[in-house]
Amino acid sequence: MICTKWVCALLAAIALVLVSGWTAAEAQLAKSGSYTVYYAWHGKGERITAEKGQFVLGGTSAHGVLINKTGEGFLHQAPTDCAAGFKSVRGVAEVTGYCGSVDKDGDRIFMKWVCSNNAEGWCVGEFDWIDGTGKYQGISGKNTLRYKTFGSRTGADTTHGTPFENEGYGIWEGSWRLP
Repeated sequence: MICTKWVCALLAAIALVLVSGWTAAEAQLAKSGSYTVYYAWHGKGERITAEKGQFVLGGTSAHGVLINKTGEGFLHQAPTDCAAGFKSVRGVAEVTGYCGSVDKDGDRIFMKWVCSNNAEGWCVGEFDWIDGTGKYQGISGKNTLRYKTFGSRTGADTTHGTPFENEGYGIWEGSWRLP
């Protein structure tokens, strides 16, 4: 058989697609590992203040992206959504939330976190991987997080509370284990 330029190019393209597909299928998440990711986000929420600011309740949702410190790998460039509830009683605040991320393959991972503010304005705490889909199914692990908000803007008070928006960034560090 004579290989014309067109036929050779077509065969080379098919071979490249097949090899690329094989390589991607072989590149799976390790059974365990450690990581550092940065989370940049924009959030919107609402808070209710009582007793002249001595008691504050609120909730927020944030949308952002994770960036792995190494520039690749675990959850790099994963869109991430979080929802949180917060309370502050006489100046002592605590925040509890959940986040979900989706990686470039469409697999999802979920976590639950709790943090409280330190003197430098960071909310510092711990989180657990609670489950996932695809390659993350059954994931577990203990981790730390810290985040800081900035650029807060409040809206007009309503009968339901005070709306707000802000931006922030966080640092998540720890490890994961798969079954």
